[in-house]
Amino acid sequence: MTAYDWDQTATRFAQEMGKYRLMVERGAVPFWYGDGNGAAQPALVAGVFGNDNCPQSAGNTRVEHGVEQVRNRLHDAQMQELGFGVSADGCTWALLFEPEQDRLYTAVGREFQKEMLAIFLEDIVAGA
Repeated sequence: MTAYDWDQTATRFAQEMGKYRLMVERGAVPFWYGDGNGAAQPALVAGVFGNDNCPQSAGNTRVEHGVEQVRNRLHDAQMQELGFGVSADGCTWALLFEPEQDRLYTAVGREFQKEMLAIFLEDIVAGA
């Protein structure tokens, strides 16, 4: 991955997902990230998020436990954490991960990888 402020991106992602707090409690979003320098192969990045109905504080163990569960499962799957962020109101958290180093080169392979990742991440956040 290129040098990039992933924590800032995760915070913006949390802020955006917080808009849907009433519709979805947890979720996962795989997406392709290009570095803007014309790289031939964009990187796959995964974002997982959680919406909570109470502001995050040092004593909010539900949020801390959910984030820790997601981190542990993704670490076990050998995914590298890129960034973590919380929305301005403290009600939404987001983690960004790089799923794997090996890239698939065909469009079909990349789409398959993306779909399998989405299923895996949805399973993880559903259990958090």
